[in-house]
Order: sequence, then structure tokens, then C-alpha cells
Amino acid sequence: MTTPILLIESADSLRMVYRDILERAGNSVRCATTLTEGLSTYHDDPPCVVVLDGLLEGPDHTATLRDFQASSPGSKILMTVPQTVLQQRPESLTDDVFDILAKPFDELRLLTAVADAHTEILRARLAKGSDTTSRIPISLIGTSPAITSLRERLEAFAQSSAPVMITGENGAGKADCARHLHRRRDPSQSGTLQEIACRIATPDTLVADLANATLETSLLLHEIDHLPAQAAQYLLERIRADDLNVRAIISTLEGSVLDALTRAEQSSELIHRLNALPLNLPRLAQRQSDLYEIAEAALPELCAVEKRGSMRLSDEAAKQLAAYDWPGNIPQLINTLHQIVVLHNGPSITAQIVCEVLEDSPLAPDSPAPDLTGKTLADIERTVIEQAIRQHDGSVPKAAKSLGVSPSTLYRKRENWEADA
Repeated sequence: MTTPILLIESADSLRMVYRDILERAGNSVRCATTLTEGLSTYHDDPPCVVVLDGLLEGPDHTATLRDFQASSPGSKILMTVPQTVLQQRPESLTDDVFDILAKPFDELRLLTAVADAHTEILRARLAKGSDTTSRIPISLIGTSPAITSLRERLEAFAQSSAPVMITGENGAGKADCARHLHRRRDPSQSGTLQEIACRIATPDTLVADLANATLETSLLLHEIDHLPAQAAQYLLERIRADDLNVRAIISTLEGSVLDALTRAEQSSELIHRLNALPLNLPRLAQRQSDLYEIAEAALPELCAVEKRGSMRLSDEAAKQLAAYDWPGNIPQLINTLHQIVVLHNGPSITAQIVCEVLEDSPLAPDSPAPDLTGKTLADIERTVIEQAIRQHDGSVPKAAKSLGVSPSTLYRKRENWEADA
């Protein structure tokens, strides 16, 4: 499904790289180089997602973010910030931000963040008028042994106030599972769920968050393994002293607890203490028998959003979905179904259209995203430029047009590469 994106980035090289990645994934991208230009472009035609350079000079960032949200409340902001300065940024810059991308990040991280934002926008639209207190999230629908066992464990854990650790791949539905657990623990909805993005937390922000908590508050700690060491130590000391006046704690981390212990920035004690009741979400590929049920639940709502008549998967289409590996998990499946609803006419979805949509997916097995981790900006820039030239059969002018730069820029860079060889 094409996502309209506004990319606000001052660095020409990064803007070119990000734009190429996003457009090759099928997104519609408009660019701006300053906050003022970005605001003007945004007001002209609000996008679904804004990718914003968090270090741009100009108008106050907090006012800018609020202006974005006031103009189009459904839009999601992705802020890019260098890892080296992430913890020194004022907390106010994180207001109204859907996700923080710490530079340098690879292609898959960017595309996943955009897909997650698009899926969240869609979920918000589908949730209007729904009874969210009893509704089972899309990611927990199914009758496979894996998801049935997980729901049984979740219901058992809902009777306890002990810390719960939810693990699984990116896109498996960890946040949805955590929010559903909170609703099951508090069916009257008398308490609140306070969500904390651990990647950008500091001791000061944790002090503020915990000061606002009450005995009716539950904490949801996203990506607990990425909590910076000082903030983690502060939280651990509060837990050791039994000084957290909250109802319960739910944490999430990507992968397994064992993996997290090898990469975590903080002491392993914190993760062990928060892992009292573990829930591991299976990959979508591990529960193929649930795909038909998930699709049957999502399609009526997607059709309603797009004002289309009802649609159902044919048996062959369902088999085609089940045969796919789904590296992007739930967000990729929802976006695939959304694209089918937009492109397809008629009540029956055939295997052919499923194949066509999956073949165009940026996460398709035959077109894996290149790993840019560890490469210098110059290396990434050269990779993108050379790939664009190959995609346009060696035409530098066409490649330059697709990258949003002048042909002379590419000719000059190629000459410099040859001189350095």
C-alpha cells in the first residue's frame, strides 16, 4: 500500500538516500530541506507520515510538532536523530513523535518504521466506534496451537500483577498484546497505561513519568533492552527498593530474552526482574493456519475504510497467503490486504492478485533490503547512486531525476570515485 510521506531533511546526501529507499518501496515522497518549507508543504497536502530531521534549525520543534498534529491529527511523525546526541535531546522534542530512528539506521529499520506508522493509522481508523475493551487485537486472532496457547497464558497472566515480559520479532504484535493484557487486567478501565519509549528515556524523564504514576497506573516499557544504562540503573534501584507505586509493569523486547541479555546496555538483573511472566509471540510464518482468520477479520474493516463492497479470499488465494514467509509479520499482512482492497474489484480475491501484490512487496524474499549497517555515509551514497543508475539501464540523467538531483552531481561524483580508485 502506497504511503504518502513528507521527508524533511537538510543534508542532501541523506535526503537522497532516504527518498530512494522510500520510493523503491512504493511510497509517494515529497521533500523539504527546512522546517518552514516542511510546514508549508505539510499544510498544502498533509501526508500520512512525516520523516523529520530532529536537529533542524528554525522554528521551535515542539510548536512544529503540535502544528503538524493540529493540521492533520492522524499523521504520524518519525524523527531521525544521531545516536551520539539522542540522550542529550530535550524531552519536549519527543512529544507527538510516533517513533525515533537513531542514525545511522539501515533500510529495513526505515521501512519498518513507516509500515508500523501506516498500520497504526489504519488501526486508529478501524477502531472508531469499536468496543476496544473486549476486542481481540488482529495479531492475537487465530486457532493455531501457537496463538491459542499464547492467549491462554495471557488470560492466566491477567490474573496476576507480576511483571510480564513480551518478546517476539518486529511486527509480531508485542505492543498490541501488551495493551490487550492491560485491558484484561483492568476490564473496568479505571486505571491508565503509561507507555515509555525506552530508547529515549533518561533518569530525569523516568523521574517525571513515575511521579505521575499512581497505584492505578500500569507501565508499558517498550524495548526495555534499549533502555540506556543510567536510566536502567535508576529503574532497577526503584524496583529493588520496592518504591514503584504502580499497579503492574509490562515490558517488551525484540527477539528472545537470551538475545537481549547479550546486547542490552544495562545490567542483566533488570531484565531478569521484569521477566517474571514471559510471553513469546510467534512469527506469522509459524502460524499459517491463522492467516485466513486474520484476513477474514481485517477485510470487512478495510473494505469499510475504502468504501468498497465486501470481499473474501478464494481458497487458492488463502493458500497463496499461507505459503508466503511474511518477513514483515502483521504490518506486512495488513498492508498487503489493504493494497488488495484498493486494487481489486469484485467480491472474490483470487490467487493471481495475491501473487501480484506480494511480488511487488519491498520485503519479498527475492528482493531483500541491503544491510547498510556499519557503512559510512559516503559508501551508502555511492551504493544508492550506482543502484539507481543500474535500474535505469545506465542512464545517468534518468537516475539523477529519480534521486532528485541534477545529472551534473552524479557525473561529478563518478569522476571523484574514478580518481580515488
